[in-house]
Amino acid sequence: MSRHRFDEEEFDVSGERPWVAQAVRAPQFHVDDDQIYIKATAGARRGPYKIASVDASVTPVRYTLCSADGAMVDDGVVFEETRLEQRT
Repeated sequence: MSRHRFDEEEFDVSGERPWVAQAVRAPQFHVDDDQIYIKATAGARRGPYKIASVDASVTPVRYTLCSADGAMVDDGVVFEETRLEQRT
């Protein structure tokens, strides 16, 4: 079995039929989305913030956040998607 990358998908090839080993998943949040909160302990949360950048090349997707005036949250710390939530 060999593994090949094609565009952004990762395929495993066994015998004659390749299959997707890991599909690219669209990010849940997008740049300039507002009302993004960081989940904290015991149900608390921090925010609201905006999405400054998105790295969808990794799993889970990672984000940097900024305040409404553009200041980076926690000096540009990267947050995994599982630590964020959006309130509308």
